[in-house]
Amino acid sequence: MFKGNIMVRKVFGYDNKDKGRACAVFYDFDYEEYVVKFYEEGLYMEGADYFSDDKIDAIDTGCVWCNQLSRLRECAALTDLF
Repeated sequence: MFKGNIMVRKVFGYDNKDKGRACAVFYDFDYEEYVVKFYEEGLYMEGADYFSDDKIDAIDTGCVWCNQLSRLRECAALTDLF
C-alpha cells in the first residue's frame, strides 16, 4: 500500500469487538520501523500511533491495548450504577 510517497505494508491486525478496540501494525519501509495504529469504537485515534523497530514489541503493544477495558465503556458502566 502506498501512502503519499511512503510505502507501508500491513503485517498484523487485531479487533477485540467485546471491548470496542482494534489495532493495526504496519511496516514502514522508508523509516524501517513498525507503526501501530489504534482504534476505539471504530474511530482512528489520531496522535496515538506507536513506533518500534521490533515487530514483536509492536504487535504486543497493540494486543495489550486492545485487551484493556475501554474508557468509554468503563464510564458508561459507572453511569448505569447511579
